Amino acid sequence: MNRVILAGRLASAPLPSTVSGLAVVLLKLLVLRRPVACDCPELDAEVDCFAFDEVAGYLATYGKPGGWLSLDGRLSQDRFVYPDGRAQYRLCVHIDRAQLFTPLRLPAGPPPGQPAASSPASPPNGKEPAP
Repeated sequence: MNRVILAGRLASAPLPSTVSGLAVVLLKLLVLRRPVACDCPELDAEVDCFAFDEVAGYLATYGKPGGWLSLDGRLSQDRFVYPDGRAQYRLCVHIDRAQLFTPLRLPAGPPPGQPAASSPASPPNGKEPAP
């Protein structure tokens, strides 16, 4: 199967349209190489995507430039034919399910998998702090 699961940021606002009365939205997803919690993510790929019907309406209504998007879809080969007969092909993703989200940042402290420094059970001087 050619299933795809991606998460990234919207490069721009989704472009809504209709084809024969069917809602369609086109968008470009910026897939990042580093984790969301990193302050300096690197761009890994720009992926052209499209969606139909309810998914298209959801993305057109709520999708904002720079917004985070998680999607599940299928690889699709898109073809554009020029007036002179030349054809241009591109690989894109047909979105079946999409979810806009806000990423959670990792709390400040040790990296994941590292034990946190434990605080002493009683104050160093053995006395409780004054209220």
